[in-house]
Amino acid sequence: MNLKHKIVRSMLLLVMFLLGVFVHVTRSEGATEAGTITLDPSTTYQTISGWQTVAEIGLIFPNYELWRDTVADMAANDLGINRIMFLVRSDYESPNDNDDPFEIDPSGFDFSRMELQLNGVVIPLKQSLASRGENLHINFKFFNGDSPTIHSADPEEYAELIEAVFLHTQSNYGWVPDSVDVVNEPKSSWGWTGETIGNAILAAAARLETHGFTPFFIAPSGVNVQGSVSMFDDMVANVPSALQYLGEISYHCYGGCDVDANLTAVRDRALQHNIDSSMTEKIRHTYEDLHRDLKLARVSAWEQFALAFPLDQDNGAQYYVIDDSDPSNPVVNIGERTKFLRQYFKFIRSGALRIEATSTDGNFDPVAFINTGGDYVVVVKADNKGEINIQGLPAGNYGIKYTTSKEYDFDLPDVVLASGQV
Repeated sequence: MNLKHKIVRSMLLLVMFLLGVFVHVTRSEGATEAGTITLDPSTTYQTISGWQTVAEIGLIFPNYELWRDTVADMAANDLGINRIMFLVRSDYESPNDNDDPFEIDPSGFDFSRMELQLNGVVIPLKQSLASRGENLHINFKFFNGDSPTIHSADPEEYAELIEAVFLHTQSNYGWVPDSVDVVNEPKSSWGWTGETIGNAILAAAARLETHGFTPFFIAPSGVNVQGSVSMFDDMVANVPSALQYLGEISYHCYGGCDVDANLTAVRDRALQHNIDSSMTEKIRHTYEDLHRDLKLARVSAWEQFALAFPLDQDNGAQYYVIDDSDPSNPVVNIGERTKFLRQYFKFIRSGALRIEATSTDGNFDPVAFINTGGDYVVVVKADNKGEINIQGLPAGNYGIKYTTSKEYDFDLPDVVLASGQV
């Protein structure tokens, strides 16, 4: 069978002018020696879980419904978002019903903001993905706020909240979250340590199992890489049994992500404990950061931040910027950073397995994947102009696409490869 493979490439803008990168089967006269990228599918790394977003599209705006469906369609069918996080905030809502953690009073919980996220973002995106035969990974996160809460002090109160959220989504929407991100950017001053996170996981997992719910847990989602690793180590040392429920070691990138050793520390712990890793928030993160997270931390999931928001300028906090200068006719614009992230998101799908990809030229830094259907994806981050040979691809018809700061989503002619051909 002749598979349609995708070679996806992104390039840097150097100095004051654009340096393009072109792929040739043969080297043109007068050019320097072509760099060679070699694929080795026998050496494998992480499996991709999904490209995540926060369930936010500007829900505070009364006219958000005018762009809601357009954003969901573009995110699912063009950008490739397939994982979403909704949350309950302790400082905005009433996340505790009474003084008894074993007796749920549904009327005591205020889930109105959660329902706004579900109805306004999660459900439309879930439906858009379903129409193309894909599933949306739904991730629930507890947002502690800026002060100590009963949930860090008492793991059973935390477990009751998680139980209430799951029962609410099941009874109102017919599904439950696929995963639980224990707490957003925990701080010891709020009572959150690796140990309290581990105890919260044990209590919540036990409570959910009584209903037949078996999500995996994500932790610690610290504000920076070093703090996340330290808190993870504390959890493993004090509550090692929590690891049986943990699916991902997670971190945010508001510090330490520019140090290779920090990212490889995340990778090492994921490998040691046979779990995945994820980068679950960094506003203004770029494709260069994504590339590093994929290669060094070996992340399986990655998030910039919100799905969309109305703004006068693109600040890198959302994948889409809404121009609502005409409130009756808002326009959805893809973010400048998103154009480059799309080179990865759109073609590397959930379940894709990363394989070895090496380069003889440091200007061309590749990552390569095999999707579940067998099609190959090669993304090359190019720091300079030049020619690229790619070897190790199976026979097939390959699309070639690049994006620069001047040319977005540009297609070169397809290349048909015979077996063994460069």
